[in-house]
Amino acid sequence: MLSDPDVVIIGAGAAGLAAGRVLMAAGAFTVVLEAKIRTGGRAFTDENSVGIAWDRGAHWLHNQRHNFFAGYAEREKIPLEPVSENRKIWTDRGWSDDELIQDYDAYCDLAFDRIAALGLEPVDHPVSDALPRHHFYRPMFESWYAALSGMEPNRSSAWDDWRYRDDTGNRRVRCGYGALLARYATDVPVEVSTPARIIDSSGPEIFVETDRGRIKASAVIITVSNAVLSSDAISFSPPLPNAFTSALECIPLGEAEKVAIAFKSDVFGLEDTHLIFLDPSPQVARFQIRPFGENIAVAYLAGCFARRMSEAGAAAMSDFALSRLVDVFGSGIRSAVTATQASDWCIDPDIGGGYSSARPGGADGRTVLAEPVNERLFFAGEAHAVDAYGTVHGAYNSGVETARRVLAHLRS
Repeated sequence: MLSDPDVVIIGAGAAGLAAGRVLMAAGAFTVVLEAKIRTGGRAFTDENSVGIAWDRGAHWLHNQRHNFFAGYAEREKIPLEPVSENRKIWTDRGWSDDELIQDYDAYCDLAFDRIAALGLEPVDHPVSDALPRHHFYRPMFESWYAALSGMEPNRSSAWDDWRYRDDTGNRRVRCGYGALLARYATDVPVEVSTPARIIDSSGPEIFVETDRGRIKASAVIITVSNAVLSSDAISFSPPLPNAFTSALECIPLGEAEKVAIAFKSDVFGLEDTHLIFLDPSPQVARFQIRPFGENIAVAYLAGCFARRMSEAGAAAMSDFALSRLVDVFGSGIRSAVTATQASDWCIDPDIGGGYSSARPGGADGRTVLAEPVNERLFFAGEAHAVDAYGTVHGAYNSGVETARRVLAHLRS
């Protein structure tokens, strides 16, 4: 049986951990509940499955100067490294030349300029409306955009894109972003393997039903993903307001998955290189080849294709990723494979996808989701970070801001 605190936090990702730290530092008795056996949410460094540590989820530390975790990593002496700028493009004729890469970069610059201009229009549009039609590089750009936002351009809001800010550079965490967040979690007591089933705010107190008993609190902070909120995983009494559930429909979780393939030696002859395919098919992957010089390739799948592959299972995902590498490096690399592993965010009932992305016309839903319900149910997470959605630091910022609102509520 769990004790009755001042505040219950549901979810121990970056938002829940940040909120917990703020509340406990202010002296509020706080209980953090986590459905999984670990903390971190969608930031998870897998150190065991393929013999080389790799981030199944978040892996880039975005917007370095404005990212709390950049300073935290420095204080904890956790090395950060620049994102590799090495790139190779594979075409149906083999490796591209420098001219093709320059042409593709020019197309990307034009596309992002047009997306930014579309984001200033008085009416929201799909991002795809900004892209030059029937262009040679459009399919490759669309696959990249899906990897950035979790949804293809035709499913993504131009307003949402324009509001995002990431202008001070990205870094990678040598030991893994998930490992960094796990370090941050060590000072926060978390009740793992304790999913919240029912949140009853119909009376003067709030009751949270878990598999380990019932908890009474004055306020609850809910940091689970929008996909979980949209499912039946947590029952609310009374039901969440229509405005809130409508906003959830506007800000779904996009799709993002990864496949890690470890090798017994360097079969690529490349060092820390992004491998991109010039391919008109939406069934495409992008790869990071030998990140940090390790003998591993990590495939990135995004959008509707990522969900279909996730539903097909880990074996199908690994087979697809390896087949794309064979197309480039030859069938001989198969004998050098030592292990494969795939993420399963889209079918994970505790997550339900990659990161939030607003549908066209739905970008304003983020501010609706950030508002408390009846001044006692509070919500936080990356989906609430208007200018940093889809990021760990955006979730952190949301958790801190929400915790401060809860403290003001408790003191009122």
